[in-house]
Amino acid sequence: RPLESMRLPVERVDITIPPPPSKLSVAKATPEALAKGQAALLKAAGLTGGSAAWTAIKSIATESSETLHMAGQSMSMTGTTQWRLPDRILAIRKLPMGEIKQGCDGTTGWMAAMGQLQEQPKAVASLKEEYERSFIRLFGEPGTYRVQMLAEPKVVEGVSYAVAVVTSQTIKDWMLYFAPDGQLARMEYVGEGMGGAPAHMVEIYGDWKSVGAVKWPHSTRTLADDKPVIESTVTSVTLNPTLADELFKKPTQ
Repeated sequence: RPLESMRLPVERVDITIPPPPSKLSVAKATPEALAKGQAALLKAAGLTGGSAAWTAIKSIATESSETLHMAGQSMSMTGTTQWRLPDRILAIRKLPMGEIKQGCDGTTGWMAAMGQLQEQPKAVASLKEEYERSFIRLFGEPGTYRVQMLAEPKVVEGVSYAVAVVTSQTIKDWMLYFAPDGQLARMEYVGEGMGGAPAHMVEIYGDWKSVGAVKWPHSTRTLADDKPVIESTVTSVTLNPTLADELFKKPTQ
């Protein structure tokens, strides 16, 4: 029953973990910096198929082999993701100890694992962030982003990258790293770490291969606060599969 039925004072407390303070120190955007940032994003979109090709994608299904790094241990697993853009997703990971399913039907998020079914209240907001960062939106609608090119490149592991900051109401401290050939090679932002707390996330992309009319990275490394989290190798990508509503609904107990 509702707590109020006890006829005692009830105080609701927000226990959301606030994001860490921004570490970005960026000069005021000039028209030139914004033009360079937009041009870099447009070039990256063109190298991977062009905006029209990305806009045509309404759903996607991927399969991958992954290595999870956690608490000093590494674990192999396989993953499948079926995503009907923008807000319906089903992700399944098969681990040595069992299967984990996570889904969102547009209004409700859930997770089923080890015989337990749990609601995931933050799933809708998390999926909104993932869509904002996705190649499908980033390359499909590059003109909707405010992208400011930084004055100086950044050298990472011996490679000099042109770096741009993306202004977003959804993603904090979002930066795009463009390789010398113009390809999007790396992305940094504040997101949810392994324990649920905000963390400085890094995604590193490689092995771009043609899938239909676009190119998709088949290798991704993800770090949280400079520590490896997941290494993923994509084994299959299907564009625009038919994904029915029932696929994303929360299972019955």
